[in-house]
Amino acid sequence: MYSFSISASTSNCFGSVCASKSFNRYDFRAIKACKALDIPFVTAIHCLLSLHKNKVIETKIAIEKLKKLEQYGRYKAAIIKDAENKINGEKNG
Repeated sequence: MYSFSISASTSNCFGSVCASKSFNRYDFRAIKACKALDIPFVTAIHCLLSLHKNKVIETKIAIEKLKKLEQYGRYKAAIIKDAENKINGEKNG
């Protein structure tokens, strides 16, 4: 059995996850729990990459939004760099 130190609001979300099969929340502990329990989840970066890949937003705008996520989000530098490479790779490929 897994034991996670998560907030009450996060634990309440797990009930709705069973019905929807996905979890949209940026919370380090919740993401760790999702990974351990094999529950799909998305972050703001996942959404940004999907919007760019599906040509909803242009590369220039995607990079600008990624810079905002870097500034205001709690993402590791490696995650931001990986997302930037994916966005620029889409442009070249």
